[in-house]
Amino acid sequence: MMKRNYFLLIFCFPILIFSQNVPDDFRILWKSKSYDELAPKLEQFIDLNPTNYEAIELLGDVYGRKYDWNNAALCYKKLVNTKPNVAHYHYKYGGVLGQKAKKSSKLKVFGLINQVKKSFSTAAALDPMHWKVRWAMVELYVQLPAFLGGSFNKALDYANELESI
Repeated sequence: MMKRNYFLLIFCFPILIFSQNVPDDFRILWKSKSYDELAPKLEQFIDLNPTNYEAIELLGDVYGRKYDWNNAALCYKKLVNTKPNVAHYHYKYGGVLGQKAKKSSKLKVFGLINQVKKSFSTAAALDPMHWKVRWAMVELYVQLPAFLGGSFNKALDYANELESI
């Protein structure tokens, strides 16, 4: 009977055995802020392990620290597309798009702002206790001009949600 339990555990639930971890040397490079060295290693690792979401997120974080908003957005977009029910991925994707909008031309800003709002709203709907997304929404609506959808009333609504959390 015990052998049967091991069989079920090993063959029916392989995710318990092979968890998605990034190698420790990647974490050491992250902590030492060696982003230029870490990015190519992570890219190679992801090519070999395309479903390692932790590594994809870390690569997006690396690109974000390097202010490479386009590549960071690609990483987070991949995460949002493969794991659409994870609020944290929507939050990061919206944040990167917001940073990209700050550096973009006036014409690109219109499309990016709508994507930022949609991504943040999705994150807020998926996780009612996600305080970071509410704080980001407060900042977004305070900083946006009215013709782009900025509103102190909306910011106040999210600030009240943030206070209740």
